[in-house]
Amino acid sequence: MCAYWFFQWAFLFMAKSYPIWVNVTACIYKSSKSYGIRNTGEQTYHVGSSASNSVEFVRTRITKRTVTLNDAEYVIFRYTVDDVIIKQAVFTSTKKGTAGTFLRIETNAPFTNGSY
Repeated sequence: MCAYWFFQWAFLFMAKSYPIWVNVTACIYKSSKSYGIRNTGEQTYHVGSSASNSVEFVRTRITKRTVTLNDAEYVIFRYTVDDVIIKQAVFTSTKKGTAGTFLRIETNAPFTNGSY
């Protein structure tokens, strides 16, 4: 019994850590599905009557970038729809380049004036 709990605990700490985590729910799944993204994730939605008879409806993208502004580094997560910035989250950058302290969420107000 102890070995079982040890392996369960060890598995939790060996799993990969991603800066972006996506949770997907759809009527075809009995439960939600999830996956991690390192830097960029893109989804393209097509609508119509079938896979061969459809048109592109919308394209969404989420990105993680490290930017330097006024000699300070920030990690910015940006969500776009058809290449229009909808929302972004701004964090300080750690020495390893990962997201540090959460600073703010901005809606339709690019922190970096779209420099990346």
